[in-house]
Amino acid sequence: MRAVFHALTAIADITDYEFHVLAFYVSGSFKAGMLVRFRPQSRLGRTYILHSIESDALLSRLERRPTYRLNVKCRTREETEFLYDLGIKDEDFELVSSPDD
Repeated sequence: MRAVFHALTAIADITDYEFHVLAFYVSGSFKAGMLVRFRPQSRLGRTYILHSIESDALLSRLERRPTYRLNVKCRTREETEFLYDLGIKDEDFELVSSPDD
């Protein structure tokens, strides 16, 4: 399973080690628990676990395309800060099935 999203904006929560992304759905199928790859073309070699994904009904209606709020759980504060420092905005990222699926 694989999906592509287009990030609009991202927020880091260093208290709970979470990274929140507001994104447009582009293609594919998805579910919580998938692996998230930011900037796959850069081959950062890092993947993160998608903790939850929720549709944003209001923004979807306003933008006239599916919009979602994705919550990525990070393992450490440094990992959370690393994602924030990437400045994820106005770019595609992908979700892929974990090898266990």
